[in-house]
Amino acid sequence: SNAKGIAFVCRYDIVAFITAHLLSRIPTFFILAIGHVCVSIAAVLYAVPIPPTTSYFAWGMWAMILSVIGADTAWPCLTLFTSHSLPQEDQAIGGALINSSGMIGRAIALAIATAIQSSVMASDRGVDVKNVGPLEAWDAPSLKGLRAGGWTNFAILVMALGLVVFTFRGMEIIGKVPARRERTEGVMNEETVDVERRGQQ
Repeated sequence: SNAKGIAFVCRYDIVAFITAHLLSRIPTFFILAIGHVCVSIAAVLYAVPIPPTTSYFAWGMWAMILSVIGADTAWPCLTLFTSHSLPQEDQAIGGALINSSGMIGRAIALAIATAIQSSVMASDRGVDVKNVGPLEAWDAPSLKGLRAGGWTNFAILVMALGLVVFTFRGMEIIGKVPARRERTEGVMNEETVDVERRGQQ
């Protein structure tokens, strides 16, 4: 429970605070790329063959923290980029599309990783995929299947990182607060007064 508390604080306080300030100071491409690197490392930490008796704080906690950092930095960059790329009247549709794309992508990736996990478990247990059965604690085929799913996630995330580098490499700072326009009423009033004075002369 302590580890979950650490991840919770990292998610809702630290990462959100830092990301909000970085979006207005450094190019968004770097934040987006670093976010994808973090989730890729998290997938590797879940996939590497570590002993089952290893402490959660040695590997799992850091994977959780990196996945939180990656998600909470990449997602604001994408939503902010979408809103800046569309006219004001279409920004709501853009936000809906980016959220729908994220949900569909997660569903497809989860289905692929689950299929590979089940296939590896079935092969290791010597049964058909339909009869693979559930995950079991301290079960070698279950652990092997989870690792295969982790490597699948890593491959998908690396492809996503490559897409980010290729597509968004020229993205500049998009979270910068626009400068306020200087008020010109005073200048206009002075010009009007000058015209009136010249007319009176």
